[in-house]
Amino acid sequence: MNPGILREGYGKVTARGILFKRNRYTCPRAIREQWFEKAALEKEWKVVIVYICELSEVIYVVDAEGEHEICYLINTKNNIYSDIKLQRYFQSIQKLKALRKEMNDSKKYRNRNKKKALTWKN
Repeated sequence: MNPGILREGYGKVTARGILFKRNRYTCPRAIREQWFEKAALEKEWKVVIVYICELSEVIYVVDAEGEHEICYLINTKNNIYSDIKLQRYFQSIQKLKALRKEMNDSKKYRNRNKKKALTWKN
């Protein structure tokens, strides 16, 4: 990244995405760490944003260590259809995470019972 063309600002993490200059963004870290769900349940918060003036499709969230996380534009129009689509996207991500956790928990339970069965036989 060329520091000469970068600008710094603040965005807000909300239940509907990372808001910055009337646009919404998302990134893998926000999804992985469930930022949008936390903002909906607890409280919205500000994040430091680095951006290129001429390029609104991409911004960078700067964390406490100074690392940059690339974020992508998820909405260019403020209409109901895109809001519904975005909400379904977030819901499907959460369903997949819950299913993965359920599968992992069930595997752990089965493995634990197998170990118990082996110790009883000895």
